[in-house]
Amino acid sequence: MDKLKTAQMEMLRGQMVDTANRKQSLLHREVLLLSEMLDQMIIKAQREKCAKRKSGLKDYYVREPEEAAMR
Repeated sequence: MDKLKTAQMEMLRGQMVDTANRKQSLLHREVLLLSEMLDQMIIKAQREKCAKRKSGLKDYYVREPEEAAMR
């Protein structure tokens, strides 16, 4: 995950915590909205990471026999 995405997630997490403290509730609508937004960002990052890993494995296992023998 790149630094920009990490920074965005940390900023959103901070907003969520600040809002929860201000509203004195984890169940306040604004807190839940921020939590859902953060969840979506995390899920997207995990899917991207998984896709990269899968494509890397595919490249590794779909090599020509000569290339595989050299490893």
